[in-house]
Amino acid sequence: MQSGAVMTETNKETVQNMTATGLRHHGAGDVEAARDAYLKVLELDPRNDHVLDLAGLLCLECGEVEAARDLFDAALEIQPENARYLSHVGTLLLKQGQASEAEEKLRRAIEIDDEYPDAQFFLGLVLRALGRRKEAIAAVEAALEIEPKNVLYATWRGTLAWETGDFGGALEFLENSLQMDQTNLDAMSLLGSVLIDLDDLTMAERCFRTGLEIVPGDPGLRGKLGDVLVRQGRHKEAKEVFVAALETTQEDPELWARFAVHLGSVGDAAAAADAAKRAIELDGNAINVNLSLLDLHNRTGDSASAQSIRTKLRDLDTDDARVLAAIG
Repeated sequence: MQSGAVMTETNKETVQNMTATGLRHHGAGDVEAARDAYLKVLELDPRNDHVLDLAGLLCLECGEVEAARDLFDAALEIQPENARYLSHVGTLLLKQGQASEAEEKLRRAIEIDDEYPDAQFFLGLVLRALGRRKEAIAAVEAALEIEPKNVLYATWRGTLAWETGDFGGALEFLENSLQMDQTNLDAMSLLGSVLIDLDDLTMAERCFRTGLEIVPGDPGLRGKLGDVLVRQGRHKEAKEVFVAALETTQEDPELWARFAVHLGSVGDAAAAADAAKRAIELDGNAINVNLSLLDLHNRTGDSASAQSIRTKLRDLDTDDARVLAAIG
């Protein structure tokens, strides 16, 4: 008995140390080291719900969705009323496109602990996916009330403001995000998009160029910079930007759609059609892709194709102010 007790205490200490090691590697982005640490913990303590949940998060971040679900379910079997674990299942369901099921899990998490901010935040993303942006704003604001300095929450609050046509609110939240983290590329990129909609192309260009100083090869920022240059009639510079971006990746649908607009603007109809086709092949249901293609068809006077895109946008999302403006 004494020997068993000593072994138990040793195992407890090992579990604590390996959990801390796994968390450290997880936070540093060292996936393999974190995985090894979590597995060692679970070999010693298979019903460690905390580490089951952490391992599930690691799998989810790596795109191993089924493995993540198994681990989250195992954690919930041990602690069925844990708001964190329920929230993580909700997040996973959202990634799988099961928004209604995700809403159910997240609302249950909030019932258990309405001070858990991630549950409120991810509920907001779920409601956005369901086309209920007003409710989404309320949920994200609830998360921000709990954690007002959370950069991710503030960035998404700015996104929702932009998508609902509240440009002033979008500017406020995105600028606040950048004050908290001057290297926040998502906020910088979105701020540039808001400035485009406000027709402040000079400041939008500055946003994208600042972002490219931080991450010089980012294809998304390059694509948006190219878009601004096209709008300013600087087509030679735009071409250079798009070509450089496409050398980095051929798999970005928004980049191809924006490139198509450039090609259509300089009269290269055949190349524009090819670029548009590639964008649709990659993600024909993306709102930004279809908005860019609508811009292309409007610029080239292709009214039939423009009307087809408007019809598609109407089917995709009528809760987005940008879509409502585009479809008239």
